[in-house]
Amino acid sequence: LHHKRCWLSLTEQAILDNAGNKVTPLGLQFGSLPALAVGTYFDDYVSPVLESVDLNMSSLELILIFSEVVNTSTLDVSSFALQSVKDISAPQLLHHTLTL
Repeated sequence: LHHKRCWLSLTEQAILDNAGNKVTPLGLQFGSLPALAVGTYFDDYVSPVLESVDLNMSSLELILIFSEVVNTSTLDVSSFALQSVKDISAPQLLHHTLTL
């Protein structure tokens, strides 16, 4: 995205007020009002940090919590490994690694 070419559009299902009223849609594809131009745009120069991991073996879910929004289409599960020890470089420990 570029700050001079960034607009927000939304459907009426995007959010409700406290009384249950739908938001007025933005973007001519959704309603009669044009999309709203972004007023302030900040480039992202910060790398995301993995802050926590939850593993649910019943539902077979691995939940990753990052410090910021990430692009899920760039996720490469072959880059992950679950292991039985914190540091596999410790020579005295027998460990198991599962590559996803």
